[in-house]
Amino acid sequence: MELKPIQTEQEHQEALAEIERLWDASENTPEAARLEVLVMKVEAYEQAYILPSSIKERCIEFAKLEKLWLHHWRLLTGVTGGEDDYVICNQEGVFPTQYDDRELSLLSAEEAFEIGEVSVIEPLRFPCLPSELLRFVDQLIDVEVPDEFRVEVERLARGADSAADGGGEIVESAIGGDSKAGGKLPVKDAIAPYIRDLSERFPVFTAKRLYAEAEKESGSDRSPFLKHKKGEKLVLKECERECAQSTFGKVLSVIKNT
Repeated sequence: MELKPIQTEQEHQEALAEIERLWDASENTPEAARLEVLVMKVEAYEQAYILPSSIKERCIEFAKLEKLWLHHWRLLTGVTGGEDDYVICNQEGVFPTQYDDRELSLLSAEEAFEIGEVSVIEPLRFPCLPSELLRFVDQLIDVEVPDEFRVEVERLARGADSAADGGGEIVESAIGGDSKAGGKLPVKDAIAPYIRDLSERFPVFTAKRLYAEAEKESGSDRSPFLKHKKGEKLVLKECERECAQSTFGKVLSVIKNT
């Protein structure tokens, strides 16, 4: 097929439409080969002309799409499924790599534990919703998406929840705020002392790593959370309210900036 690179936005949009049309092409067919080339051309175009110049606007646009595909995944995460990644990426989705006992025995205890945690995660299948991609990323180790994408996905989710509840959603206050829901301390305020303690014990950890550490400690006397269940959010002991990783990260950011 024509290997000429995409040079205009019109060609870009035409290529995206063609990718969606060819997405279910059978392997080892001319259509599948064309699909692979189109994906590479779209990725090259977006990396060269779109994301560098308008990362914020592009991430917000991705967050509003009903379907995300492999090239969106690669652009948002930078993960291609290479040798150093814990996942395999292809047109069907992103799949945690499976390791046998011999392979795990060659790793350090920490690496083996992390890989074991990732290997049981349900794969992300394309096309997917932005919220599904975000939930999948939050279960992985050392994989991030741009803040602009995360914030917009969570904003849209809050709006949908509010509409479903007839606008009756209670908004959590910022740390130190006076707002309370039915006399209960807002989640952000309730977890702040514990996150401060965690960040002092593990000063080099990212928010994702600290959240994983909180999952390990959950249920202990030191933790404000009930014993964590795989695949679910952390839940506060005192009121059984959920704490998402995004909330955890926001509180950590406030603590580090005060």
